Amino acid sequence: MLEAPPLPEQAIQFIQTVGQSSRDSSRVEVPFSQITPAPDEIWSEETTSELRVPIGRTGATKLQYLEIGKAHGNTG
Repeated sequence: MLEAPPLPEQAIQFIQTVGQSSRDSSRVEVPFSQITPAPDEIWSEETTSELRVPIGRTGATKLQYLEIGKAHGNTG
């Protein structure tokens, strides 16, 4: 004899939990201390032509940067 199906509320909760877990499984969280520069590197770069700020990791070892002020590609 088969068991009765779950109540609709239980089924909805289960599906939502599985969906949230699936989204969270591909997220990688990196502690801020892993992307901050060493104390002797703080305020040591020139920023007149561009500003590069590390915002996280891309891959296992490379940093992802927010770059402001630097033109990429052919402008003309």
